[in-house]
Amino acid sequence: MLYNPLDGRVVDRARAEIAAYSEEEIARLVAALERGEPGPGQWQIRAILGIASSGRRITSILSLTPADHDFEAGTVVWRAEFAKGTAYGRGDVVMPMTPLHRAAVLWALEHHPNPNGPEAPLIYRTRNPAEPMRQSAADRQLKRLEERAGVQRAPGRAFHGFCRAAITLVSDLFGDEVASEFTGRKPETIRRYSYKKIVPKTMQKVAAGMERWGKEQEGGE
Repeated sequence: MLYNPLDGRVVDRARAEIAAYSEEEIARLVAALERGEPGPGQWQIRAILGIASSGRRITSILSLTPADHDFEAGTVVWRAEFAKGTAYGRGDVVMPMTPLHRAAVLWALEHHPNPNGPEAPLIYRTRNPAEPMRQSAADRQLKRLEERAGVQRAPGRAFHGFCRAAITLVSDLFGDEVASEFTGRKPETIRRYSYKKIVPKTMQKVAAGMERWGKEQEGGE
């Protein structure tokens, strides 16, 4: 707690601790998606959660277009202009797609292609496909999915919970430097905000469960 000389108040500088989704919570969310939740007209959340296996922030996910994906090479371009800190000087980066990311994009292109073509947003506003879905709308869909799945809403968690789960897995398996490069963060950020809190065995179970969901998506509905 620090004193704020501007108005005499004490300012809480303690960093927020945002929990990752647990293995059970992810299983419930995936099961709800497979049931068709959170309901008609709310397809975007299914694509978002698959792409979230990349560990990227929601702003970067919502900025993606079909043209950013090379399915033959299995890669995706993450644009610096949509990353936090404009990617810290790294520029646009080309990264391998996770299986879940690939499956989610293929599903979206099959069932909800943007009528404006491959240069238009992959996850778009239904009323205006020229624009990407707004983060506030994505948050609402996630909240509804949590309610249908019986997952408790944790304040401040939202899509950060999926980022944390993905980053923890990559960091435990390959180290902080690899995790920072793959997810577009600084190594110091990963260490400072304590992403590595879940043991590798648990994260591998989570990844395996999400992998099964990805294979089901690739097989179609």
